[in-house]
Amino acid sequence: MSDFFLNKEVDAYGRQNGKRHPKHSSKGGPFTERRILPEQEYIKHEPEYRCKGKNNQKKKKVKALMIAGVAASFVSGITEPMEFSFMFIAPMLFLFHSIMGGISFMLMSVLGVIVGNTGGGIIDFFIWGVFQPGSHWYWIPIVGVFYAVIYYVVFKWYLSRKNISIDVAADEEEDDATGLSVDEKMKNLATTIIDGLGGFDNIEVVNNCISRLRVDVKDMSIVNEEELKKTGCLGIVKPSESHIQVIYGPKVEKIADAVRAVLKY
Repeated sequence: MSDFFLNKEVDAYGRQNGKRHPKHSSKGGPFTERRILPEQEYIKHEPEYRCKGKNNQKKKKVKALMIAGVAASFVSGITEPMEFSFMFIAPMLFLFHSIMGGISFMLMSVLGVIVGNTGGGIIDFFIWGVFQPGSHWYWIPIVGVFYAVIYYVVFKWYLSRKNISIDVAADEEEDDATGLSVDEKMKNLATTIIDGLGGFDNIEVVNNCISRLRVDVKDMSIVNEEELKKTGCLGIVKPSESHIQVIYGPKVEKIADAVRAVLKY
């Protein structure tokens, strides 16, 4: 272990045997570059340091997922990746989101905004709004600024008050203690999904959209939802007796490819 934590002769102010340590500032007061702790102090706070490191790694993964979801929503108007990130862990926020969405449409109508769309993304905003005379498109970013502030305050308050965190799936969070490669893990995950869908013989077609694994099955009665939930899905939808949609969010593309690879088609 490095002297970063174990140098017992250097105190928290950078003094070594009564003299200032050369690695620290010559000015008085606490060090400015790094903190050198006695061994006992490090052992005492070791769980705290490890927890902070793990949380930082988790934040990076969640940040990557959020960026992907925001990009998809901004460009294409498909908001599912963002909504699925909180609707199951904080249903009240989704209710708030639904009400605010309705109010936004009412405000646009009152303000005379006329912007057609095919998906609702930034491309539609320019084609059917900015480039169309008399669309009053400028009200959208103006109202959007107020909406952004309201959403930020409400979400931060609610998530902090309820101590809720938008987490990554267990299979992404855990360290690679099993020694399995990424391909092997995806293959195992795909096999579990196939078992949850009733097995190889029960699956007819496997497709996916930006957030859902869409599967046509022969017999819906043998689909095991509990098994599917163990794979880290965010929800399950059954639009018909022969079609099931398993919601995974932005990572669904990799999952769908793995399932098709195991099925060999």
